[in-house]
Amino acid sequence: MAIILSRPSRAPSLLFSTAFAAVVGSQVATALTGAVFGPALVAHLMYGTGRANLAQGAVFACQGLEAALSPALGGWMAELYGFTPAFLCLGTFSAFAVAIWLFARPELAGTALDSSTTHGRSR
Repeated sequence: MAIILSRPSRAPSLLFSTAFAAVVGSQVATALTGAVFGPALVAHLMYGTGRANLAQGAVFACQGLEAALSPALGGWMAELYGFTPAFLCLGTFSAFAVAIWLFARPELAGTALDSSTTHGRSR
């Protein structure tokens, strides 16, 4: 969870440090959240619904769209306004995604889990 919550801090941290270790560290953290924790989180949230594969496909489609649009949006912003607004804009998208993740979890949706439910859903 700490790596997922640290994802929005990647863009502002790169504003202040362009050292090789900082860039590689942020890329590794991004890869871990996208490739390891993302599918595990989706599998956890969709457990028992019968729609885990559909959700995984939707998540990977969104990640592909993000991978295609992020360099284009970042390059356009950097060309027009400079690197600082570009990094802050991309960091804002990450913060928005983490906010959705935090507030859309079944554990926080007010559903009481007891022995008759699984992740807030009836068996």
